[in-house]
Amino acid sequence: MMDMHRIIDTAQLEKVAAIAAASAKADRAWMREAMTAVRHLATVHDEFTTDNVWACLPNDVSTHEPRAMGAVMRAAMKEGVIAPLDRYEMSARPACHCRPVRVWKSLRREKWPSN
Repeated sequence: MMDMHRIIDTAQLEKVAAIAAASAKADRAWMREAMTAVRHLATVHDEFTTDNVWACLPNDVSTHEPRAMGAVMRAAMKEGVIAPLDRYEMSARPACHCRPVRVWKSLRREKWPSN
């Protein structure tokens, strides 16, 4: 029987490989727009989900590989724009069929002084 740590390590490696494969197949213009949307959302919201990122994308950009959103969020995390929270919300996007999506915390929220 395989020990639990080895199973988790294998699953993590497969997750990283799947995200990389999805990213490689995604439209480059879409990837740039998605990252721009994440950076924007991180300056105006304390927390958000990928539903919010999808809503910010211009109508004239698309990708045939929507799973690449995971690569966008990982890149934004590595860039220090966002951090994952241990919370999930049900997606409102019809394509997601109400599956849970992670809530992300902004690390760049602009705080305006109150008068």
